Amino acid sequence: MSSGAQNDHQAAENRRLRDEVRELREDLRRLTLRVDHQGDQISELSASVVTSASTSQISGPVFEAEPSSIPPAPTESVRSQRPPRVLGSAGGYTWAEREAVARDIGVFLRRSLDGANRGESGRDRLKNLQSRVYVVVRDKEDRVLNPVRLCKTFSEVRALCHRGDDWGGSIFIGLPSQAEAAIAVSAAGLGWPSPEQ
Repeated sequence: MSSGAQNDHQAAENRRLRDEVRELREDLRRLTLRVDHQGDQISELSASVVTSASTSQISGPVFEAEPSSIPPAPTESVRSQRPPRVLGSAGGYTWAEREAVARDIGVFLRRSLDGANRGESGRDRLKNLQSRVYVVVRDKEDRVLNPVRLCKTFSEVRALCHRGDDWGGSIFIGLPSQAEAAIAVSAAGLGWPSPEQ
């Protein structure tokens, strides 16, 4: 094989490999999107099952407040407003354990808003469960979001909370379910967003 023919063969092989890599990347992108979409559908479905019996408990703000104000710590009546219990366990955790962690996360969010030492959120106690919903309580502009902002993807959180190389004073956390997010938001004394928000 002549040098020119060999170079042509190598160039053709390189093009073929680049095309194959491009196709594989596209396949990976499509599969990633599909998995994200299915994860969102599962989250929405489980949230609708969990909340269908008592939508009124978590569909509106817990407090009537201006969006930029921070309400006082939750009262006993707010603490008693909880979504229904989820039957069974997930990731090796009982619902009671998940609920306790969600309440602790709410206390963490309140401490963070009050300017106290944030400490640990407690989210690591559910490390076997992926975050399916993200609660944002303060954005990159240092605006307190009340009612809170719920995000389904971390890229939404990044758009709200990240500027350049800095997260600033933003406050957010990911939780495994909307029911747990509702418990955390209530424990923090913050309002739940309306369905159209």
